[in-house]
Amino acid sequence: MIPSNVPLTFPVVALCLGTGLLVGIAYFGGLWLTVKNLKDSEHPTKTLLTSWFLRNGLFVLSLWAVMRGDWRRALIAFGAFLSVKVVMTQMFKLSLKKSGKGF
Repeated sequence: MIPSNVPLTFPVVALCLGTGLLVGIAYFGGLWLTVKNLKDSEHPTKTLLTSWFLRNGLFVLSLWAVMRGDWRRALIAFGAFLSVKVVMTQMFKLSLKKSGKGF
């Protein structure tokens, strides 16, 4: 965690970006795995809810840890998080086009 009195310098911004990227990869990767394995699950509702709570808990706790009272840090991490969503969506569309399943 970054102390709240540290100014917004390059290392702090890099840490916020890195945190947002890692949380985004974990969040959207977890979502992809959940959806992929949902049809084979014996308890799909339990699987879906457990995944949702874990992913959102990770997201909220990570943003809170990075933010430490400075909304700009949360905004930087959230921007990196959303960039992972955009990239993973594009990668998913490309893989569906290549497989011929469409989108």
